[in-house]
Amino acid sequence: GFFETYLKLNPEEEKELEKRIKLLNPKEAEEMLELTTSWHEKGRQEGELKKAWEMAKKLLEMGVSPKQIAEASELPLGEIEELKKEIES
Repeated sequence: GFFETYLKLNPEEEKELEKRIKLLNPKEAEEMLELTTSWHEKGRQEGELKKAWEMAKKLLEMGVSPKQIAEASELPLGEIEELKKEIES
């Protein structure tokens, strides 16, 4: 879950968090869930983007054209071309 991924709580801290969440009123609990869900989604998107750039780099190293990578990955062609220049230098 979110807390395990981003906060890295020790067992004692996890118990305290669970205890405090149970004390929240339903509206506060819902708002907290929405916040953690949005943070989780943002982290997931950042991870996907990072993976796309790692793949683009590998494909460039294999000789795939920047245009083909841009078409397949939807990453910006100009930025892929810049990455290619960095790799070649």
